[in-house]
Amino acid sequence: MSHGRLDLVHYVYCSLSAWAMNARLFRRVIEHCGVGIAIGDEAFEVDVPLVAHVLRLKVPFVMIFDSVGTDAMTGRVHDSVGAWALDALWSLDYFVYARGPHSADFIGEAEA
Repeated sequence: MSHGRLDLVHYVYCSLSAWAMNARLFRRVIEHCGVGIAIGDEAFEVDVPLVAHVLRLKVPFVMIFDSVGTDAMTGRVHDSVGAWALDALWSLDYFVYARGPHSADFIGEAEA
C-alpha cells in the first residue's frame, strides 16, 4: 500500500490553466443568471484570476477561506521559489478585497 502525498505548489501551477477556464465560466454564469452577489468557499480558481486582474466581475465576490499560503513539500529549490511566488500573489488579495465591492473572509485559526 502506498501513501498519498500532495505537492500543493505543483498542483497549483498545473491547475492555473483550468482555473482560468473555470473563472471565465464562473463570470459567464453570473452574468447570464443575473446574480447579485457571488460567494466562493475556497474558490481559488476565482480568487487568483481576480487578484491577478485577469478576471473582472460586475457583482461583489466574497471569498471564504480557512488557510493562507503554501509550503514547498520537497527540498527542491524551484518548489520553494514556486511557493514564495504563490504566496506573493495571494498577498495581493489585500488590494482587491480591502476596497471596492469584493470581500475576503478568513474563518480559520491563525497560527501562533
